[in-house]
Amino acid sequence: MSLAAAGPSLVITNIGDSPGSLAGYWLCQRPSYVELPDVELAPFEFIGVSLGGSEFLPPPGAKDTFDASGKLGNIAAESGEVGLYSRGDFGSSGAIVDYVEWGMAGHGRTSVAVEAGIWPGGGFVPTDGDTSAISANVTPTDGPEDWDVL
Repeated sequence: MSLAAAGPSLVITNIGDSPGSLAGYWLCQRPSYVELPDVELAPFEFIGVSLGGSEFLPPPGAKDTFDASGKLGNIAAESGEVGLYSRGDFGSSGAIVDYVEWGMAGHGRTSVAVEAGIWPGGGFVPTDGDTSAISANVTPTDGPEDWDVL
């Protein structure tokens, strides 16, 4: 599974070569956590996750949507993080599947992503107040260079 962030929403994509369920997967922006719904995704199918705001526009072609409004904390363009976990063990490097950090380094779960080898220590996607989205340009992602700022 892979993450992409746009405005007050996320897109979660199955980047594997076989179908997979989101049952038991979690999103984390420490100290907030939300369990994802039991949705089966074929390879390269995706869901849109609403994080609040005045209007949620699901991404075209999304298999499903999930409303996480008010459950994942404040996602701001200037700085933040989101981790995708295969289970609710948020301090475990064996449970984190994907991670992105923007605006600055050193958020709540950075060390877990670094220990798992899916994010470089001190790395972040540079953003500012004019940033409307960040989007993965390769999958799986390994660091800031794998994300485009829009």
